Amino acid sequence: MLLFSSSVFHKDDAFNTHDGRTGQDLAWNVLNLISGVSTTSGNTTSQLASYTWFADGSKYSAKWSDRTGYTVYHHITDHLGSVRAITNASTGNVVETSDFLPFGTRWSLTAGSSSSTLTDATNRWRYSGKEEQKAINSSLPFIDYGARMYDPTIARWMSVDPMAEKYYPMSPYGYCVGNPIRLIDYFGKAITDYYNLKGKLIRSVNDGKSEKYFVIETISKGKMLLEVPSNSVLNKMDQSYDLTENTGLEHGFRIGEKGGSSIIVSGTQDEITSEQWKPAIDDLRETVGENVAYDVHTHPMDVNGSTNEPSDTDINNAVGSKPNYVLGYEARIQTEQSTGQIIGEQKTAVKHYRYVSVYDKNGNVSKPFDFHVFRKSSIKINNQ
Repeated sequence: MLLFSSSVFHKDDAFNTHDGRTGQDLAWNVLNLISGVSTTSGNTTSQLASYTWFADGSKYSAKWSDRTGYTVYHHITDHLGSVRAITNASTGNVVETSDFLPFGTRWSLTAGSSSSTLTDATNRWRYSGKEEQKAINSSLPFIDYGARMYDPTIARWMSVDPMAEKYYPMSPYGYCVGNPIRLIDYFGKAITDYYNLKGKLIRSVNDGKSEKYFVIETISKGKMLLEVPSNSVLNKMDQSYDLTENTGLEHGFRIGEKGGSSIIVSGTQDEITSEQWKPAIDDLRETVGENVAYDVHTHPMDVNGSTNEPSDTDINNAVGSKPNYVLGYEARIQTEQSTGQIIGEQKTAVKHYRYVSVYDKNGNVSKPFDFHVFRKSSIKINNQ
């Protein structure tokens, strides 16, 4: 057995863990989840808790003392889902109040008061609304998040993140990426990240979904969520733009529910007809093996103005479950003064820039946004 200090963790050859802070021994199953907690005094071992788990990592049972009767309580939570107060539903009396340090340790004093925090011994849901294991045995510091146990006194998970391979830059034991005041954790595994169009992280929610979204503004001043496209989809957007600029015709492709993409098809100057879309749809279903989630198509440049918004026909024919893309152009009038011109004499010209809009089946339409900024932000997020 390797011993570093009496106050730290160490493991034996069977990978059972001893917590030097509490004197507890932790046993693990083949899923790297806690199967038992015990203490040893001399030759006597006392089992504090034992757990059994389903093959998918969800908890099947825990050792629990028998209880009879019940009382209905109301749990009042804060923005992180932590239970801050409990009231008796019948009498209205406050039976418990709780304040927490950032990483979840329960504060012994109510904020602004010198009196002890009220405590209901039967309550086992406090920080993040998750189940404390103190209800099983008062010496257990862990909180059960579903995918794994968390110890708020050291701000660490007790086992490796089951989604660790998706978040290799982050510690597999760190809680809420080190930001528990702003972020929340539902299950103890995958994170959904939300970004603005410049690629700045707005919010992370540990909801087990492992997704990334842009939060964009609609023309009606609402909000839309736009899944961050993969680098291969971004490259195909670039190819569609290039083809349209070379031919003056609309080009487009379809994206599947799992992120696969079809071949690029061409249309007319004004549209891609259902017949012209057919090869892309067939390719996505038969070759890629996915159903359509959304389409991406270009609007050719117009010397008289911008083409970066969906037409009524586009909106009425939106496909799939996710926002569809229009790859268009924003026209801007620019003033230039060429060499050799008379001073004060200026020349105006219309320049076109690649701009994008998205829209969905519900009639929501985003404000147009710069494709180059969007592309750069998406690649930055994908490469993190």
